[in-house]
Amino acid sequence: MTGRGRAAGPGVTLARAFVLAALAVVGVGVLPGSALAQQCPPPAPAAYDTGGEPRAAFPNDPLLPKQWGLGLIKAGGAWARGAFGEGAVVAVIDSGVDLDHPDLAPNLLPGADLASGGPGQPPDCPEGARDALGHGTLVAGIVAAVANNGIGVVGVAPRAKLIPIAVGDRVETYPAAVDAIRYAADRGADVIQLSFNRGRLPLPSQRDFESAIDYAWAKGSVIVSSAGNDSLVPCEYPAAAPHAICVAAVNRGGGPTLYSSLPIKLDLGVTVRAPGGTARCESIDGVFSTADPRFTVIDCGPSYRGYDSSFGTSFAAPHVSGVAAMLAGMGLDNARIVECIRRTSSNRGRWDPIYGYGVVDAAAATAACTPAEPQPPSCADRRRPLILKLALSLLGRPVEICI
Repeated sequence: MTGRGRAAGPGVTLARAFVLAALAVVGVGVLPGSALAQQCPPPAPAAYDTGGEPRAAFPNDPLLPKQWGLGLIKAGGAWARGAFGEGAVVAVIDSGVDLDHPDLAPNLLPGADLASGGPGQPPDCPEGARDALGHGTLVAGIVAAVANNGIGVVGVAPRAKLIPIAVGDRVETYPAAVDAIRYAADRGADVIQLSFNRGRLPLPSQRDFESAIDYAWAKGSVIVSSAGNDSLVPCEYPAAAPHAICVAAVNRGGGPTLYSSLPIKLDLGVTVRAPGGTARCESIDGVFSTADPRFTVIDCGPSYRGYDSSFGTSFAAPHVSGVAAMLAGMGLDNARIVECIRRTSSNRGRWDPIYGYGVVDAAAATAACTPAEPQPPSCADRRRPLILKLALSLLGRPVEICI
């Protein structure tokens, strides 16, 4: 984590004691028994481009034509039905968010920094939920960048609200992320967006994630997580946990990307694909979103200050979080949202090991699903052998779905 320090032991050297005393004289405060108390420097001022002149059509955001992912998931069809995610709250657990971004600020709720230094440590910088890496700002814009404001881009659910929760500039650090999942659930998040992966975790760490995600599910949250970028491996943690929707990536043409982990979970829980872009790193094939102009996450060609393209399952997952937010805004609870995404994605309720349940479809989901539908059954046996579930699915037999 950026800015972390280590508490001083009892045997402080004479030289260090002299330095601390000298700094105290000139007005630098010292925490008892710790390293120097530090203040985070103010964030560098940022300038933002508009992306061009407003479009004549709705929404009028000038960079919308670059957002091919919205077309691929048929977001326009959902918007035409009035599904903009209004009333839904999405927690973005990531590196933080650019709190000043004009395409995000109107949709931001108070957030939290769970990576800050503890007692006896200097603070984590930047302060609060402000982005420490640039990754979280890209993710947040895909979910809920403001629509029809004449600048920049559009989020999938542009009227949803966002709770930015920073877990530091190493978003794979799992203890802070586990705490953040519980924090988000306690604050009423309808959707919890996770775009980080820890790969093959030891069993106790897997249980930590599973326990936190089960807690959030019991509180009513939908948990959406990126599959990982390790090619021919199943969903990685936290996406591998029961109750998490695992999201793999497709390219501009709707085909599976070579870098994406596979949409396979050992309990055959809900897995889908969504737009993640390609690793050729060309602007036209990347996923365009809001960007913190202080950072370059992946340089995918020409960009506008405050907007850029990138690729990875990190940017596939927030498309699904946006669709989940649309459905939450329509009044569906978490079990109905997950079931709706499962049966309305492009495979229409059928599962295969390449696409999972298919590419998420916002138009189909918002057209077909209502809060009045029967509650889907819970999975009675999460650990049925994967090979049996694969065989049943490929033979067209019904497979028990874990939600």
